[in-house]
Amino acid sequence: MIDNNAVEADGLPKWVPYVGLTGLGLVPLLVGVGLLLGPVANATASTRAYDAATPCAREQARDCLSEASATVVRIPEEGSVRHADIEVKTADGAVRRIHLADGVYTAPVRAGAPVRLVSWQGGVRDVAYGGADTGRAAGSVMTEANPHVAHQKPLGAALFLVPFGVGALWLAAWLAWFSSRSRRAAPGWTSAPFVGLALVGVFGGATGAMSASAAQALRPTALVGGLTLLAATVFCLVQVVRERRSR
Repeated sequence: MIDNNAVEADGLPKWVPYVGLTGLGLVPLLVGVGLLLGPVANATASTRAYDAATPCAREQARDCLSEASATVVRIPEEGSVRHADIEVKTADGAVRRIHLADGVYTAPVRAGAPVRLVSWQGGVRDVAYGGADTGRAAGSVMTEANPHVAHQKPLGAALFLVPFGVGALWLAAWLAWFSSRSRRAAPGWTSAPFVGLALVGVFGGATGAMSASAAQALRPTALVGGLTLLAATVFCLVQVVRERRSR
């Protein structure tokens, strides 16, 4: 922790470390909030619009669902690791590679099998397969452009950055408060809320990156983060009271 006497001996103002910690907390906090209000909110709105979209009518091409028949040419492999990609040939003879969503495996889609590319707003969002004419159960796999997974990466980043930023700001405020009342170096337990919230960030980041919806990750992360901050703050206050009684 910061030793106020050592800082003064180095010729630096006492407030420099606190300003640095404040910046360390403010930047990720603002970036995380920006991700939530920007890409995550946009992805959530797109998900609603996609779910509400209907098959395209005649002369309608933008905000509707269109299908194009294709055949799976091959499933690219590298060594023994199979990527979540497929290559398909469309009716006009063009071959294109489709990137499936993270965590989606290619097992339901076989090389040589007919599929249907479901497009919305200019991008392929799902790859549908099977049906009565193929003798296989119908189903679909999401591409990485599907709105249902577009929120995952920015949400995971946001749910890591926001708790980390709040923890750093809490630590800066606590150290400033402790420094104004003591010339001793702040004891190690003062970093408990920061460490706790950094761990919440790891939890939130992983939850957000795998969540089916933004709400599914936001609720548990907010709950765990709030309880962690409350518990760590109470712990620090108890330590302060104990130290004062032991003097």
